[in-house]
Amino acid sequence: MLTNFQLIDLAKKLNINLVNVCSKDELNKVIPKVGGYIINLENSYNGYGTHWCSFLIYEEIDGNMNGLYHDSYGIRPPIEVENYIKQISNNKIGYNTRQIQKIETTECGWYALNWLYCMQYKRQSNNMIEEYNIYMNKFSNDLNQELKILKELFKPWNVNFYSKSIILIK
Repeated sequence: MLTNFQLIDLAKKLNINLVNVCSKDELNKVIPKVGGYIINLENSYNGYGTHWCSFLIYEEIDGNMNGLYHDSYGIRPPIEVENYIKQISNNKIGYNTRQIQKIETTECGWYALNWLYCMQYKRQSNNMIEEYNIYMNKFSNDLNQELKILKELFKPWNVNFYSKSIILIK
């Protein structure tokens, strides 16, 4: 599992507009603004973290602020995330309901990073919900293939998922 420091470093190398990396209970310490967020679903006072997810606050052409949430397990955003996004958006929050990561694997931070990167740089559409569907359709319904697909998405950066030091070369 990636640490918050590794996630921040990797996001910088990928040029991701990352606002913050924190536990879900620490969101209230951050002023909401446009950009990407990576949160851990375990509260900061409970331990070292359990599962990384990501969300994006973005501005539509009409000036409305919206939020999208991504959990590689396909679970609804926690109330802390919903309340955080609602501080600047009156609109609904989009999220996926399809699992693309096996429960027993530890690559959740990689999924969070990849989703933010693709939503910010690999868009094929101006409609963010449509773009989210395009992203999700990259993954197989066979969870045994999920890691292979994720690795393929990171291939341009020569990522070694299992080394002790993380290397990103572009």
